[in-house]
Amino acid sequence: MTVAFQELAGSPRFVLDENGIFTARREFHVAWSDWRTLVDDLRGVVRRVDTKGYLVSAQANFPDFPALEVSRIEVEPFDPEHPDGTAPLAAVSQGLNTYHASGARVRVEYKASDLSDESDKPKHQNGTFLSWQREIGVDVLSVPGRYWRWTGGPTTDLEDDLPLGIRIPVATHSLTWTNLARPPEQAIRRLRGAVNNVTFLGAPAGCVLFVGARITNQFQLDGSTRHRLEYTFSEKTVPKISDPSTVVGHNHFYYGPGNGGEHWFEIINKTTSARVYPSADLSQLFFYE
Repeated sequence: MTVAFQELAGSPRFVLDENGIFTARREFHVAWSDWRTLVDDLRGVVRRVDTKGYLVSAQANFPDFPALEVSRIEVEPFDPEHPDGTAPLAAVSQGLNTYHASGARVRVEYKASDLSDESDKPKHQNGTFLSWQREIGVDVLSVPGRYWRWTGGPTTDLEDDLPLGIRIPVATHSLTWTNLARPPEQAIRRLRGAVNNVTFLGAPAGCVLFVGARITNQFQLDGSTRHRLEYTFSEKTVPKISDPSTVVGHNHFYYGPGNGGEHWFEIINKTTSARVYPSADLSQLFFYE
């Protein structure tokens, strides 16, 4: 910390709820003229240092619990009944009550964040934070039964009006990237609708599709901005029927008649041989341009 402060009696407090979510709260007393500096120290600050460079100061995470990061800050007068003066203000847009005599009370809430360094998590810019959530399941593809037959029963071929439901292993990956000096907007525009050209998020090449991003500006006390990025990726990992140890992805589609016992084949453009989804290096999404 760069300013003097005092942690108040009764602080800190901890809560572990029924969902296993761990939170904490602290309260500080600081000089009225220093509360903005204390907020910046707690939250971390992104500063431009030249035309292309940025300096990112780390957040002040909870002592001895680095996974607890600042999630909310409240500032109020320490003695709200006694401002420094009682003279009327000239206008609502000019001047504020001050409390230099008593100072400010700063309440800080912390929540657990994902600071893990999993090998499958994308590498990202120093000074930033990346959390990763997955929803893993299956989609069901309905296909006509005419290309399949029964192994027993009175008839051999399946009836045309009897569709089959084929399960396709899928997953949705949500990655939240915070404390950014600037988002890689050109990479986001360029890579929308592309699939991974190498293993990404633990899935083989061609199996992870970049769906899109939500970019949120987070304003700092001096009016400058930092950014928060929420990326969404769709995973499709289908074991081939003829060789279940081989997994195919988004550019492979189900072909009813099949060939050689296989039903999953790539589709390409008749003129250019281009695939439905272009492949690219999706790691470009996690570094400044």
